[in-house]
Amino acid sequence: MPIRGQALFGPSAGLERAAAAVNAAGPPARLPSPAALAGPFADVLRATGEPGPLDGIEAETGALAAVLAELHAIFAAPDPAQAAQLLNAGLARHTAPLRLVDEAGAAWHLHAEPPGDDSWAAWFAATSLVALAVHFAERGAPAWGVCAAHDCGRVYVRTGPGRPRTTCSPSCATRHRQAELRARRRAA
Repeated sequence: MPIRGQALFGPSAGLERAAAAVNAAGPPARLPSPAALAGPFADVLRATGEPGPLDGIEAETGALAAVLAELHAIFAAPDPAQAAQLLNAGLARHTAPLRLVDEAGAAWHLHAEPPGDDSWAAWFAATSLVALAVHFAERGAPAWGVCAAHDCGRVYVRTGPGRPRTTCSPSCATRHRQAELRARRRAA
């Protein structure tokens, strides 16, 4: 059993990992075939510091696609009440009582997935949902969303201070501002 989530565990890291995986898969309407999902998902895990082999991901791509679609719906929720409702439903479905675990080669750490479920999908769903919920609770509202730039569809997170974001990147922010400016000029 690989040791999962040791390099980057915590609400911000889990939130960033969830957003990166959702973006790697794309919006639910454009999800790649389950077979094509394994590579991008494994790439996200490696990029976010997941140690050890990523054995078994290929066998779980259907379950991972369902989790990624569920997470995308939370990122895309139109208001805090809807985000909270979706988060609570996901937490009820995918998490178990938190517990501290001491695994060989790792420091004590939290597990949120149901005991005995050693699947990547269960681990990813539980850690992502807990990270989203903790981040939501700390801020009192979601600090994430779907990029407002036309035809982007990527999700973003805001983990630091500063102005609220509505786009996933500086280039999308520029495109979005330019589109708003053009719309205001046409309306004037």
